[in-house]
Amino acid sequence: MYTIYDNNRCTNKHRLSKILLVMKLSIFILIASLMQVSAAGFAQKITLSQDKASLKQIFAEIKKQIGYDVFYQAGKVKEDKVIKANFLNTPLEQVMEKCLEGQPLSFTIDEKTVLIKEKEPTFLERLADRWAAIDVHGRVVDQEGKPLSGATVKFKGTGKSVSTNAKGEFYIEKIEEGAILVVSFIGYQNKEVTSQKEMGNIILQQSDSKLDEVQVIAYGTTTQRLSTGNISTVRAADIEKQPVTNPLLALQGRVTGVLITQNNGMSGSGVTVRIQGQNSIGKGNDPFFVIDGVPYVSQMLSTVRGGPLGGSGGADLGQGGPLGGSPLTYINPLDIENIEVLKDADATAIYGSRAANGAILITTKKAKAGDLTIGLNMYNGWGSFQGSWVY
Repeated sequence: MYTIYDNNRCTNKHRLSKILLVMKLSIFILIASLMQVSAAGFAQKITLSQDKASLKQIFAEIKKQIGYDVFYQAGKVKEDKVIKANFLNTPLEQVMEKCLEGQPLSFTIDEKTVLIKEKEPTFLERLADRWAAIDVHGRVVDQEGKPLSGATVKFKGTGKSVSTNAKGEFYIEKIEEGAILVVSFIGYQNKEVTSQKEMGNIILQQSDSKLDEVQVIAYGTTTQRLSTGNISTVRAADIEKQPVTNPLLALQGRVTGVLITQNNGMSGSGVTVRIQGQNSIGKGNDPFFVIDGVPYVSQMLSTVRGGPLGGSGGADLGQGGPLGGSPLTYINPLDIENIEVLKDADATAIYGSRAANGAILITTKKAKAGDLTIGLNMYNGWGSFQGSWVY
């Protein structure tokens, strides 16, 4: 009788033992790695003892002791906040929790980086906010009560915004009651209002602009926005700042394209005005003056006979005289409301050839209803005698 031996059975047992050995080695290596990671994790400990330590100092110590960088958005973390640092081999997580205590912030640790971010609301907090939210309805109008179509209503602090319809109405769903809404429209001042269910009419004030200032154009008034001509305006507030006897001197350096020079240094002397250059070689370059709608003679005073200036022979106060007196000196600059300077064809179209060199329109102040008021402006200074003339 013969006995038959099966070599395959022995081979399978040998292979199985090798697989078991590899598995044992893998488990051993995995456990050793986990122990090293755990040891490395427990190694991140901070030691710091200080009664008053700012968060900025603590973050610097974290970087110094364990090499971890702390990142956060500027303004989100109160760096100057002072806490009592009593850390003795304290884990990094506990140190960060102590630093962020009382602030709506959380942190994550990734490799050698600590990232501070805003704490996300819990499910219950979100649910409570959802139930506390309200729907807001309102209407945006101007000062006359007319609806402003296309006005923007923005929820302040967020990017949520809506626009008003043709009737000026808007509707916002699910926002926090008492939140701040910013209402804006082109040409009007922004307005902040507190949200509530029924906002009613939100009235926007028209923004002040130099383009909307009133300008006098002889036959009426207009604004710079609608004016087709080259008109410059000087207001009473600017005129009152200058202690001058002739109102034209208040225009010096304030109106483009206008050259104003005083004939001499004597008080009350004449003033030469040139608007956009000289148009004639000879005489006749003076602009046309209008005061409260009435044409005004701007030529220099002729010979004054008698009186302290001229005696019996008279002193020539004309253009060629030493004084060159101007009749505009009889107008008190403090009585002027505004001065308009018409520089182009608008002046000629209104006043004809008399305003070929431009026109200057002076509007004086009018009486206003109300209580009696008294204004006083006082200037003082020292003068010196410069010379004399013998005739």
